[in-house]
Parts: sequence; structure tokens; C-alpha cells
Amino acid sequence: MNSLFKGPLFMDLDRERNLYVGELGNHTIRKINLNSETVSTLSGGVSGYLDGDLTSAQFKSPSGIIYDQKTDSLLVADLQNHRIRKIDLKTSTVSTLLGNGIEASIDGKGLNASFDGPAFISLDNSGYMFVSDTSSNKIRIVDPDLNVFTIPHTFSALGVVKIDCPNQRLLITDFRANQIFQIKFE
Repeated sequence: MNSLFKGPLFMDLDRERNLYVGELGNHTIRKINLNSETVSTLSGGVSGYLDGDLTSAQFKSPSGIIYDQKTDSLLVADLQNHRIRKIDLKTSTVSTLLGNGIEASIDGKGLNASFDGPAFISLDNSGYMFVSDTSSNKIRIVDPDLNVFTIPHTFSALGVVKIDCPNQRLLITDFRANQIFQIKFE
């Protein structure tokens, strides 16, 4: 695995030991097969915004990435497009799941919601998604029906968001405040 990367940020594994990496600098989603130790470009490569098949889709600084076992898809925080994109691994297509591309933190449903620099994603067992909107320093909650809500707290410099399902809590880093926050939910 001697591939060159430019700005790899977050990654997640699927059930077949493929590691998917959001690569900011090359605007790509990379796939690393850990069994054969091969690296390939799954999608992207040109800075832009375009849904479609894996070979033509475009991203602009994909960062957070998470594998959704229930749908066999990847959810990607497309940072500079201010959208959450979905890569369906069964159909080899990319679509926009959330966000209209307007750089703002505005609640709404699906494509009517706005994001402001979404960077990190977490997904719980019930289908709720948690997104860190890093430019506005807010946490966004997305329910299974794609309704987007904002947690009423602004962080200093929002970082990683992780879900701790067994303990029903959200863990959030704030690197300017030098703190890790937890939000309990039921």
C-alpha cells in the first residue's frame, strides 16, 4: 500500500474489510482493500458538485465518512459543497441526501436543509445521524425521515462527533476549548 494521499481525514470500514477514506486534497473517496492491500479511487477526483455514477460524481473536500450497514452505503460530509452525500455501494451511484448547497445552518427536511461546513458524521443504531457543522460550530441531528434539527449550543471549535450507543450519549470534541462534551439522549 504505497499510494500517495493528499489530505486524508476520516475513514470507516465496511463488513468486507474495505476501508473508505475521504480525501480533502484530491476531492476523492478512496477504497483500501485491507485483505489484498490495494488502494483505488472509488469516486471523485475533480473539485466540483455532481451526482451520478461513481466515475462521474464530483466532490469538493469530502471529509467525514461513515459506512451504513443497513443500506450498504457510505454517508459523506462534502465539506465545501455544504451537503451530505450518499454513495450506494450496490448501485455504484452518488446522490445528495441532505443540504441545498447554501452555506448556512438552517433546519429543514432533506434537500431543504442548509449546512455550513459539515465535516464529521456519526450514525446510531436507530438511523439517527449526527453531523458537526464546523463553520457554524453546531451539531445537527438528522432523524430517519431526513428532518434536520440543530442542538441549541454553539461550540468554540467543533471537532469530531461520535455516538456511544450502549450509553445513549453523543461525544463531541471542542479543540479550542480543550474539552470533550457529552450529550445524553433517550
